[in-house]
Amino acid sequence: MRLNIIVILLIFCGTHLSAQLNIRLGYNLPTVTSASFTNQSIKTSKGYQIGFSYLDQIGNKFSARPGILYSTKGFKTKIGDEFSTTSFTYLEIPFDLVYTISTSENSAFNLHAGPYYGLMLNGKYKFQGETTDIDLSSGTLKRGDLGLNFGFTFDLNSVFIGFNYGLALSNLNPFSDDPVKNRNIALIAGYIFGGSNSSVQSQ
Repeated sequence: MRLNIIVILLIFCGTHLSAQLNIRLGYNLPTVTSASFTNQSIKTSKGYQIGFSYLDQIGNKFSARPGILYSTKGFKTKIGDEFSTTSFTYLEIPFDLVYTISTSENSAFNLHAGPYYGLMLNGKYKFQGETTDIDLSSGTLKRGDLGLNFGFTFDLNSVFIGFNYGLALSNLNPFSDDPVKNRNIALIAGYIFGGSNSSVQSQ
């Protein structure tokens, strides 16, 4: 299934000559929200993301940017004087609408927003130095994660840096009346094959 998704995206990208392929890396600061959790009991964890996307112009200032990411999320829980760490690995497919609000010959500033869908590949629980795998086949966790992304990027020549906030809409715990939802702050950077977004806008 994962291979089929990657192949479809590559074929679609190849059929759009104006598309720019981007390699993307990111440092994640994930957590979860729930009415039953307090700020004292739940803390931000650490993770990363790696993948690619491509930018395809659909108007004078607008572009579509679908992609595929390997991303780690999770949270820390305070137990006594120590913290446990719960981490999840996702195959994530974002689809951003990008609006370029300023451009120059070699640079561009872009705002983006759009939906994403993530499929949980595995989960781990770590406490007091011991790590155990989370059994996803039990059905206690919802593997599909639908949400929204918001953020911005700044392109300079063939390099970009930016910020992304992921707001999950899906409940991680389908058996609870109290929804548990992913949240993720990401600092992102990458390389743009073919130059910055300003070169797409000029086509």
